[in-house]
Amino acid sequence: EQCLGSAVKIFLDTEEIKAGSKWPTKLKKALAKSRCIVPVFCGLYFRSEWCAKEFAVFHHREKECSPAPNNEPYHLIVPVLVRDGEHLPEFTEEIHYQPLHDYWTRCEAFRTCPDYRKFEREIKRFANSVKLSLKQVPKWNPKWITDEWIERISFDNYQIKGEMNVDQNPVLR
Repeated sequence: EQCLGSAVKIFLDTEEIKAGSKWPTKLKKALAKSRCIVPVFCGLYFRSEWCAKEFAVFHHREKECSPAPNNEPYHLIVPVLVRDGEHLPEFTEEIHYQPLHDYWTRCEAFRTCPDYRKFEREIKRFANSVKLSLKQVPKWNPKWITDEWIERISFDNYQIKGEMNVDQNPVLR
């Protein structure tokens, strides 16, 4: 917040969408008002219809709003890779992600491991990337919340369909 000069609100679907909510509507509003997205890339990300849609919304916004005032493209998608970079769609090859797959673990003792210090450094580096992205986002446009704007996005190009090997799934492994 200090770096950006304004309050930062982080939307996490697991915290912001309560049981019984009309979650597609809440997600749509959150996407429309978000300044950037931090997708967690893994083998399942683009197999989820909703993850693919949120990615598509920001990919479309980047293209529609670019170039930024500095004549560079906007960088509104700031992903982390937690597992399985080999099974991502081709269109993600142009997007640099923060590789955190070496630290993907569910072990509670990870904080006591020597690798935890490396992980902390990587997270700080990543936080700086997010900060830089937030500093150059386009001005919010009220049309982003309209059905007309959303309907112009072709979601079919973003979702991976078909079977998935259990080894590609970080949750099941």
